[in-house]
Amino acid sequence: MSKAKTDIIVISDLHLHVRSDSSVVADFARLLRSKKAGKLIINGDLFDLDQVAGERKAGEGAYRAVNRVRAILNRFEDLSACLYEWIDRGGQIVWLPGNHDAELCLPEVQKLIVKRMNLDPARVRFETDAYREDDIHIEHGHQRDPDNRFIPDTKTAVAKERLSAFPLGCLTTRFLLCRIPAYTNQGDNHHTPNKVLIRVIRDYGWATPRMVGLYILAALRISFQAMRARRLRDVERQSTMFSPFRVLSRMYLDRVVVTALLAGFIIMGLTGILASSDLPSLTSKFALAAGLPCIAILLWPPTRKQRYRHRDRLGCRLASRDLRRKGAKIVIMGHTHYAEQHSGPHGTYLNPGAFFQASPSGRPYVTISGQVARVDRLAADR
Repeated sequence: MSKAKTDIIVISDLHLHVRSDSSVVADFARLLRSKKAGKLIINGDLFDLDQVAGERKAGEGAYRAVNRVRAILNRFEDLSACLYEWIDRGGQIVWLPGNHDAELCLPEVQKLIVKRMNLDPARVRFETDAYREDDIHIEHGHQRDPDNRFIPDTKTAVAKERLSAFPLGCLTTRFLLCRIPAYTNQGDNHHTPNKVLIRVIRDYGWATPRMVGLYILAALRISFQAMRARRLRDVERQSTMFSPFRVLSRMYLDRVVVTALLAGFIIMGLTGILASSDLPSLTSKFALAAGLPCIAILLWPPTRKQRYRHRDRLGCRLASRDLRRKGAKIVIMGHTHYAEQHSGPHGTYLNPGAFFQASPSGRPYVTISGQVARVDRLAADR
């Protein structure tokens, strides 16, 4: 296999945890071994350290993060092997944390990675929220997303080792998503619960009420953390975690409650009608009448859907525009799981998308050679 000359490779969002598909690591290793060793930028979320099912206290703290990383490296030995080979062939690694592996900011986790992979510390560099090289700016992008922003920055927030310092996206995974068997993230967080509910019914059938209960419980737990965050000064106004009411609104819990009320009113009304051989009772009429406002609320177009949909993409694009106007010629972000490339008079914005999401055209990543950057695809192994 020929080895194309590549100065910089940027890869993002592998989301590795102990239950990940092994083909993600196999393709990652195949990509690195097909390239001439240069500078590899791991642009956040190589690991998914929010996968904490079975852990106490939802897995916060350096000790538990170290154990999680160690378990992932034990599960995917080829990950360590390919990164060691990359360094051994003269390459360098720049490692940025994402919102789902923010604990990479912790010295204990960094030390484990270097030691466990047997990497040369002089050729591995851990950054915090961004990496700048000449006129190239690279960051994961979660700090541009109110749902996943750490306050005031990722390193400072993670060092507090408490859940109230984590953003909504992380807590949703820790309290809910990693505890639902067979759940696959299809970007439902950008939609109202209707799409999620339909898929939950399809996947879980009679267990759907339990799943809905877990959702409501998770929303309440995150709201409690939002109250703690205000008290402990772990948030700023631009964060979704600024107040419990903002959390409940973002998770559409108000519409879930209205749906439950509507179901209760309908059952109450129909029960009264069926139990009475005469005209419907006053209670039945009241219950059915009370359900009308609920129907109106649910039928009213949820303006929040437009406000929340692709808010992460928009935040990254706006930040990229500002950075390019300030002198950056190439701006690269990840986080959104959406590969894109835009060029303009002030430079180029690229997003490699999520490497763990294989498409018919292959797994996405970014290559930079000189002043030319582009989104490439690793074709499926045949």
